[in-house]
Amino acid sequence: MSTVPVARGRKRCSKKVKRQRVPGITDCIFRHFLAVLALICCLLFSGCRAAEEVPSVAWQPLSPPLSGHIHALVITSFLQNQILYAGAEGGVYKSTDDGTSWALRIEGMSDRIVRALAIDPDRSDTLYAGTRGGRIYKSVDAAEHWQDVTHEVVGTEIIALAVDPSNPEIVHAATADRIYTTFDGGQSWKESSLTPQSDITCLTISLQNPFLIYVGTRAGILHVSSDRGATWFAPVQVAPSLEQVVVAPGDGQTLYAIGDGRVYRSRDQGQHWEFNDNYLDKAKACCLTIRPQNAALVLVGTTLGIYKSSDGRQTWHNAEGIPQMALQNVAYNPVKAETAYATIGRRVYRSRTQGDRWELAGQVDAERQAAIHALQLDSRAANVIYASVGGAGLYRSSDGGQQWQLLEGLPSTWVTAVEISPKEPNVLYAATLQGRVYQSADGGTTWRDISAGLPFVAIRSLAVDADHPKDLYVGTWGAGIYLTHNWETGWQPTDSPFREVVKVIVDTRAGRHDIYALAENGTWQGNYDSESRPAWRLFLGPLSDLSLVTANEARLIAIGPEREARVGAAAAAPDVVIRQSVIPSAHQPALELRLVVQDPTVPQRVYSAAADGSIWRSNDLGQTWTALGPGLEGRRVSVLALHPLSQALYAGTDQGLFVWRE
Repeated sequence: MSTVPVARGRKRCSKKVKRQRVPGITDCIFRHFLAVLALICCLLFSGCRAAEEVPSVAWQPLSPPLSGHIHALVITSFLQNQILYAGAEGGVYKSTDDGTSWALRIEGMSDRIVRALAIDPDRSDTLYAGTRGGRIYKSVDAAEHWQDVTHEVVGTEIIALAVDPSNPEIVHAATADRIYTTFDGGQSWKESSLTPQSDITCLTISLQNPFLIYVGTRAGILHVSSDRGATWFAPVQVAPSLEQVVVAPGDGQTLYAIGDGRVYRSRDQGQHWEFNDNYLDKAKACCLTIRPQNAALVLVGTTLGIYKSSDGRQTWHNAEGIPQMALQNVAYNPVKAETAYATIGRRVYRSRTQGDRWELAGQVDAERQAAIHALQLDSRAANVIYASVGGAGLYRSSDGGQQWQLLEGLPSTWVTAVEISPKEPNVLYAATLQGRVYQSADGGTTWRDISAGLPFVAIRSLAVDADHPKDLYVGTWGAGIYLTHNWETGWQPTDSPFREVVKVIVDTRAGRHDIYALAENGTWQGNYDSESRPAWRLFLGPLSDLSLVTANEARLIAIGPEREARVGAAAAAPDVVIRQSVIPSAHQPALELRLVVQDPTVPQRVYSAAADGSIWRSNDLGQTWTALGPGLEGRRVSVLALHPLSQALYAGTDQGLFVWRE
């Protein structure tokens, strides 16, 4: 009896084992299959991830340095077509569709910060434009082309322009301290005898009597001439910070003026003045216009929008549809008097109800024209950036590019290179298209010309010796490299065997004192055999770009055709890395790399810009590349810079400044 259970037990056990073995083998094979499949999928997935390891972060546009407001607005009628012109930071903008769209018109202009505009009343296709750099331009074809007619006019900024309505060959121009007049349409200028005690702020001609000229100053003084500026009456005190003077239509006796944010009126051609506004105590007046056919209609642009009076300033009401923000310009249309225009920043507003109700007409936008020519990052401050905009000056940002300040003391607006002294944080150097070098010791507030001894040719590159900050090098386009050991003693040529220089690099690693020149006919190295001039030798062939971080472990990175670039012993130099300047692509034509920068914190990491505007990163000194983007499609990258503190990568393009942060 006892064996039965045993036999049953064995039988059940053997059946159990038999049932478990067959499925076990199948399961094992299946599990191995799944494991292999999972491994293959994992490899495939990881391979795809490795091949598609493209950061999803997009390039972000920064506020353009040309983010100022419209300085001047004029309206005319030409061949039955209404035309508006706006002077802004970036040039003269023209609208032929009532302010809805605007086109930049700057052909012939080298200075593009326009502060004043005036139109010939008889020939409405003739205009004059005055700039922040002190230039006067004339156009005789409705702003399509401009000619510099500055000639004898001397000044750092053209404050105002006015064309004589009775003789359009007579034009008056005001700088900060002088009045000039031309009697031949800008061919020559004569300086007035006026010597104001403070800066000139405005200039106005009486339409009823063009011999009458009114000039206001920052101290609130009004100067009056009755003979087109030949002589001047005794000055009259009006109000502090006199900003605008307007002659009311009619008898020419009534004048309005804005001073210290308030409106004043004179009934005797400016000899006596009275306070004359009662619209809103806390709103400060910024600009004023009077309807040409009705002197009782007055519009005042304030810090809280526009106020209108229809009864000669007895009562006021707030206009509708316009933001309660500070206005820069307000003007009635001289032909269609029911239409008026106003500007806030770069926005243009329009009213077809004599100023009662307003709508946004369009925007003068210089963002697409903000071509970055030079970019410099302060290695000691994470958010300090200097950017040069072609023809519009040098700007400084202290918040990583969100807001910009124009460095107005710099004489030239065409800055091609910027350098910060490695030993003195407030010392800046700026090189220009005109072959000038300027130095600032206060962070860009004031500048001095240190160009004595330099030829008048364009400068493409500027380099400062980190160990000897008084040693400066400039790479010119046409005269090779010039050097100064102390700019107070002038500059001297380096007898370079090349003329067109694209870039200059000073190598101070591990006690070295070498200079590299990226030139049109190759890349040259200068080894010093004396205290004054280097001895040059051909180092590498033609390159697209050359980069060096001044750290002992850094390498000299060269982007160019690999075979053609190797010259002599330079190919075997252990600290020189040469990479081909193209990235093969299966989906599109090979991309040519043109710019390269290194990461000072990661010696193997470099960034490069391709010809199509795309930006690439390599973690192995250029052997493999990964695209960074999107966001720069259709833009041409002119300069690339990596901030060593914030690790933000900045790209200066022909359409503004962009940043990439991982």
